[in-house]
Amino acid sequence: MDTWPFPEFPPERFAQLPVEDKELCLVMIRAYLAEIALQEQIGMRTRPAGDS
Repeated sequence: MDTWPFPEFPPERFAQLPVEDKELCLVMIRAYLAEIALQEQIGMRTRPAGDS
């Protein structure tokens, strides 16, 4: 889980999505970031050098 599935999703395509889909995208992004934070917390993942 090192990269987001669509790292270069065009903002104009996001703007065209229905509100429900935008909300779902934001929920998925928050869950992804929470998973990364948990992995860092329990030592399963380390931050890249120079990342704060």
